[in-house]
Amino acid sequence: MYKPTHQIFRSGLLTLLILCVHFSNGQTVPPPVPPGIVITRAPSEQTYLGSPSIVILPSGDYLVSHDFFGPGATKDGVAGHTRYFISSDKGRTWQPRSMVKGMYWSKLFLHLGSLYAFGTRGGVNDCVIRRSDDEGRTWTNPTDEQHGLLLRKQGDTGYHCAPMPMAYAHGRIWRAMEYTPDKGWGKFRSVMMSADTASDLLDARSWQVSNRLDFDTGWHRGYEAWLEGNAVTGPDGQMYNILRVHYQGDDVAAVVRVSQDGLTQSFDPASDFITLPGACKKFVIRYDPVTRRYWTLSNYAPEAEKQKARSLGHRLERARNTLVLSSSTDLRLWTSHTIVAYSSDIRQHGFQYADWQFDGKDIIAAVRTAFGVKTHGSHDANHITFHRLRNFRKLTGRDIQP
Repeated sequence: MYKPTHQIFRSGLLTLLILCVHFSNGQTVPPPVPPGIVITRAPSEQTYLGSPSIVILPSGDYLVSHDFFGPGATKDGVAGHTRYFISSDKGRTWQPRSMVKGMYWSKLFLHLGSLYAFGTRGGVNDCVIRRSDDEGRTWTNPTDEQHGLLLRKQGDTGYHCAPMPMAYAHGRIWRAMEYTPDKGWGKFRSVMMSADTASDLLDARSWQVSNRLDFDTGWHRGYEAWLEGNAVTGPDGQMYNILRVHYQGDDVAAVVRVSQDGLTQSFDPASDFITLPGACKKFVIRYDPVTRRYWTLSNYAPEAEKQKARSLGHRLERARNTLVLSSSTDLRLWTSHTIVAYSSDIRQHGFQYADWQFDGKDIIAAVRTAFGVKTHGSHDANHITFHRLRNFRKLTGRDIQP
């Protein structure tokens, strides 16, 4: 059950009050900039920005990646590309670092002093990993199974993911993926990959792949699919894959158990669906040993926003105008603490697909942001933005009204 709460707390630095474009003395006032700091904007109206990922490099610099989608991506020549940006001043300013073709939906992470990107070759496709030894300036090329080509697609079958976290447990590094038997949306089969932490991560032989676990739409009325799983170690030491559940009621996630050897996933539909705020949209879970809590940023829609969406005939899966920080001590009971970004425009604005890291007392995040005067809905983002949530651990006593 979702924990009942009593008040709304909004972070003064990060909460957005949306202002409309208006005319004054015949002069057009430009629309407001989105919340946070703009890392980059879309190159055209038909090209959208997706899959933000963020990592803190050994130098202390921040590196952010994103890819491109939409009908303009091919015209702009960036379809299937990932672009990287660097900040040397704690996120205040950003400069382009590099661009890589054939990298998509990828997660940045550090391992044994090297930087990696783990995703697909482009859409539902091969599962690939690349390494950089110069902080993202140059990257290896996944030409074969010894150099980063981990799982090959076969025809229209292939692998799907998002910038989901890597986890460490039992001497292994873990990464959730999905397999799909065709390129259509929804037929996602949960997969967990893992490798010995001392192994060569570019070598496909280093990786074990679990069974493919199907989603059964007969488990619960209205639950349609699962995807974008989080590899996370529970308080009991068990490895879990916690996935978003596509459900128009929102707020439902699935907790899949993974065996210690990484070969077997299991799921009990009677007990392993949980209430997690905003969980029909992508979320990232990380554990903080200081608070002994699991934290996430998600597109939770408080009840007033749910009612607004219903009155407008707007799908809750596309209600991405509220970005919320939540936490849990056990991965099952979640409490929402503060609104990180908000807009009253539920149709056009979205602060979604947040990837984030702990940075001392703060949380830093890269967000796929749809904002401003645009002809497309909240899904089709035209910015990647950077956000800092200061002293997040002090927010555990503050709750958002459900």
